[in-house]
Amino acid sequence: MVSDRESGTQTQEPEMTATTDITTIDLALADALEEACGVAGVTVCANGDVIATVEQVEEAREIDWREVGEVVDAYAILRRNEV
Repeated sequence: MVSDRESGTQTQEPEMTATTDITTIDLALADALEEACGVAGVTVCANGDVIATVEQVEEAREIDWREVGEVVDAYAILRRNEV
């Protein structure tokens, strides 16, 4: 069980199976992190690398990734992409 810190609700962790498409999940997580970071010109790659345009480098360095990670619901992405 996973507990949501804010609401106190508990949800069942999604089960990873042989039919889970890891590549799709990696891409979905990267997209969610990229969207949640809120900095235009920043790209989050599926391998975890972060790329920023020259104009956005300083702003990208100041991103609080822990805060961004708290916004992204990884369990929802896992459930949504389970095959």
